[in-house]
Amino acid sequence: MSTLNLGKIGIVNKGIWSAGTYKKLELAKIGQITYICDAESTTSEPPHADWSIFVEDGLNGTGFYVKIPTIDIPTTGATDTDVAIQITGSTYETYETFAGTHTSSLAEFSETSDFAIVIQSTDGLETITASGLSASTTYYARIKYISGTFSSEFSDSIVFTTKAAGIETPTIADDLTDAGKNPTFTTTAYATFGGLSETQTKLTVIVYKTADDSIIETIENTATDATTATMTVDLEVSTGYYAKAFYTGSGGTLSSLSLARTFTTKDAFNDVIGLAGGQGFGVGYSSNDVSPLGLTELTGTTDPTHENYGNYFHTPTGSTVVCVLKHFMRVGDASSPQFATYGANALDVVGTETFATEAEAITGGYWMPRCFIDGGLEKDEVFVDKYLNSKFDGTVPMSKFGEVPISLTTSATYTPSSTMTGCTGILADAVVLGRARGAGWSNMSTFVFGMLANLSVAHAQASTSSTHNAWYDVTDTTNFPKGCNSSLADANDASVTYTTAGDGNADKPLAGATANFNKTTHNGQASGIADLNGSLFEVPMGITNYGTSATAIAAIANDDIFVLRKSVKLTDLTGGWDGTNDVWGNTTHMNSLYESVTSPHALGSTTGTVYWGNGANAVISDNPSLSGFIPKDNTSTDATGTNQFGNDQMYKYNRQNMVARCGGYWDYSSNAGVFCCRFNSYRSGTVSSYGFRSCAYLS
Repeated sequence: MSTLNLGKIGIVNKGIWSAGTYKKLELAKIGQITYICDAESTTSEPPHADWSIFVEDGLNGTGFYVKIPTIDIPTTGATDTDVAIQITGSTYETYETFAGTHTSSLAEFSETSDFAIVIQSTDGLETITASGLSASTTYYARIKYISGTFSSEFSDSIVFTTKAAGIETPTIADDLTDAGKNPTFTTTAYATFGGLSETQTKLTVIVYKTADDSIIETIENTATDATTATMTVDLEVSTGYYAKAFYTGSGGTLSSLSLARTFTTKDAFNDVIGLAGGQGFGVGYSSNDVSPLGLTELTGTTDPTHENYGNYFHTPTGSTVVCVLKHFMRVGDASSPQFATYGANALDVVGTETFATEAEAITGGYWMPRCFIDGGLEKDEVFVDKYLNSKFDGTVPMSKFGEVPISLTTSATYTPSSTMTGCTGILADAVVLGRARGAGWSNMSTFVFGMLANLSVAHAQASTSSTHNAWYDVTDTTNFPKGCNSSLADANDASVTYTTAGDGNADKPLAGATANFNKTTHNGQASGIADLNGSLFEVPMGITNYGTSATAIAAIANDDIFVLRKSVKLTDLTGGWDGTNDVWGNTTHMNSLYESVTSPHALGSTTGTVYWGNGANAVISDNPSLSGFIPKDNTSTDATGTNQFGNDQMYKYNRQNMVARCGGYWDYSSNAGVFCCRFNSYRSGTVSSYGFRSCAYLS
C-alpha cells in the first residue's frame, strides 16, 4: 500500500491508493499531477476514466495527455487578413497511451502579446473562425486542444494584421454527408467590414477532386443575395471531393477563399425508373440534395419494397410528393418485347442506366419526356404532388391525404380558391397557388401529366399480375388506373371508393381513395401518384393559345397552338395576362415564351368529342412535348376509343386564353381517365369541379 500527498485545495484527509473503495472527491497525487475521483467508487489506480486532473500551482497537469498544438494557418506576421479570420491548427495528438478524442478547441485573440486582455474566445476543432475583430488592427492568437476534462497548454502565439476594409471570407456549411451527384453548397451570408460599401454581385464555389486536386467545376451564382450554389457536373460515386468559396463585390473586391469543405459522395446514385411491371416502377429517390425544395425523406423513401418508396415530406406544409426520375421512351419499335401484342403502341421505358442524356437516347431510338427539361436544362427528376391540392392556409396549398381539394371557383358552397391570397376564383389561380409553396414550385405542366399517362401504359403492358400493379386486368379490358368518377367510386371498379369532401356536391371526394388506394395511382402501388382519373379536372400549364384580352374566349378555327419553350422555367410563370412571365397574353407575348406549332390532332379545324384509340392505329405520339396529352394524329381517335386507353374522352376545341384540362371529375364516369383531355376551357373561367396539383424542380 502507498500513501499519497494531498493536493493544495484544503482537503484534510488523505486518499489511499489501493485496491479498495474510493469515495467521491478523494485525491491521489503523483508528482505534480493531482487526480480527483469523480465516481462514487472505483477499484482502479489513477489515471483512469473515473479520475480527473486537478490544476495545481499554475501547472496544467492535463498537458501530460494532450500535446500542445501549433497554428499552421495563418503564418505569423500575416497581413491583410479578413476580420473573420480562420485559424487552422496542427493535427490533434496525445501523449503516450492516452486515447481521448478531440472534443473541442479554444482560440484566444488579444491586441497584446501577453494576452492580458482577451478580445475574443472562440470554440471549434482544428479550424476555428473568429468574428467581429476590428479592421486595420494587429492581433495575437493562440489555441489549445481539449479532450473532455483534459486539455493541452496554449500554443505559441502568432501575430497578424487585419485588412483596412474588405469582404468577410465565407464558410461552407458542413451538411454534405453522403453527397449526391449534383450537391448544393450553402455558405454564410455576404458581409463586409471596415466600412466597405460594395454590395454582393456573385458567389463562386470551386469543387475539387481530392485524389489529384483537379477542378471539377466552378459554379457561379450571380443573385445579389446568393448563399447557395448547385453543381451541374455529375460527380462519381464513393469519391472524395472538397469545395472552396469566395464572394465578389460590386466594385470588384474579392473575399479570401474559404477553407476547404471536404465530402464524399454516396456509394450509389439512384438513376433508375425501374422495370415496367415490377415493384417500384415509375418512381424513385433523388441522389441530389432536396432540402432547397423544403423536402425530407420519409421512412422507406429509398427502399423499393416500401410503400413510401420515392415519396418525400414537404416540411413547411406537411405535403406528400413523389419523385419521378428522368427516363426515356420508345414507341412502336419492332424490337420491343411488347410489339407482338401492342404493335404501334408498344411502349418501352428505360432509365439513365441505359442513356445518360437526351442526345444519347435519341441515338438509341428513344426520346426523353419533355418534363425533364426546365429552364433549358435536363433535370434528373421532377417532384409531383401525390394528391390534388388542398388548403394549408389562406396562402399556400398542400398535397395531403384526406383533405378537401381546392375548387377553382368563387362559389362559397365549395372550398374556393377565391379566398386565397392573390386569387380571384378563376382557373388562373392554379398558377398563383402552384408558386405559393416556395422556390422551385409551380402548377404542374401538361408535360408531366402526359408523362404519367404514358408510364401507366408501359406498366399495363408489362404487368403479368396484380402483385406490383393493383389495377392490372388480365383481360386487358380495364387495365388502367382507377379513380373517383362515379358517385364516390370508379365506374369500372366499384371496389374503389372515396369519402365525400362535404362541400358543394356530395360526390366531390376528399383527396385519396379510402378503399383500394393502390388502384388509383399511376403505377398501381402505394408509392404512386394518386387521383389522375376523376376527382377534379386538373388545369396544367404548357399548352395554350393567345388572347386579345385577359378575358377573351373566342373560338380559334384552326389547329395552331402554343407550346412552352424549353428555355422557360415553370416556376417563373405567373398567372396574369401579358406580363413578362405570364402564362397568357397576346401573340407577341406568346411568341416570347412559347413556340407556335400545329397540333398533330385537329383541335379547332374540327371540334367535338372523340375518344382515345382507334383499332390498332398508333396513338402515343413520339413528340416529347405532346406525348400522352395530344394523340399522335387524326387517326388516333374515333367515336368509341379503345380499352387500352380507357376509352378516355378528348374534347376538340381551340380558343383564346386556352386552359387545357385533363383527368375528368367526380361525375365523369368512363369519360374520365389518365388520357382524358379537353381544350375548351379558358383562364378567366370559374368552375367548381376544377382543381390542380403542384410540381417542382431542383435549381
